[in-house]
Amino acid sequence: MAKKIEKILIFSSNKGESGLLTTKLGDLGYTSFSAQTPEAAFSFLDHELIRIVFIDIVDNPEEKIKVITDIKNRYANIGIVVISANIADKNILRSFVLGAANFIIKPSDWNRLSIVIAATLERLKMDSQAKEQLDGLERELDTANTALENSTDIVEQIFIDNVKSFVGLIETRDYQVGRHCKRVSTFSIAISERYDIKDRVKREIEIGALLPDTGKIGLPDNILSKTHNLSSNPRPP
Repeated sequence: MAKKIEKILIFSSNKGESGLLTTKLGDLGYTSFSAQTPEAAFSFLDHELIRIVFIDIVDNPEEKIKVITDIKNRYANIGIVVISANIADKNILRSFVLGAANFIIKPSDWNRLSIVIAATLERLKMDSQAKEQLDGLERELDTANTALENSTDIVEQIFIDNVKSFVGLIETRDYQVGRHCKRVSTFSIAISERYDIKDRVKREIEIGALLPDTGKIGLPDNILSKTHNLSSNPRPP
């Protein structure tokens, strides 16, 4: 049997069954390691390129369930196959909920080892491809959001520039009114810088400070430039 590149870890309290499974995996061409404690199991996982972990959940199932949880939290792409003696074992379902990829029933399923391993490796491949696609979509979304934010910033800056141009038109008609608009905006920006205010709010303050007197551009010159109080005659309707 040709040697396989995938390494397999067996985590079981039953040394006899671990030895039997090691022999069968060796017959299939796989290199395997055996661990009887969680500490030994994680030592192998930290130092060997383990691809699949067989976990016997018959003995001390709560400990094994915790190990499954820890493996899925600590290692990105390791397949877990749970070993049970009963197809109705509720811990099989618990294991799947926690991320197990497959299961095997001993001793009747030992002859299915090659099929279970192949299916688990295919599951890992599909999960990896799905993660790459999801990561790609997230990157595309981030790029689109950045482009949208940049477009929004450009539109806002164009709007601010137009408002400033509008104020400039007022200044050409009445220097004092135009300078007043700019002073109000300058002081408002300076005050906003002294507080913990978001940049967007600061831009809104800048725009808002320029706007109050912009309506005066529609007033006739004889009213806009009048130096004394309006009489009832020139007052606009």
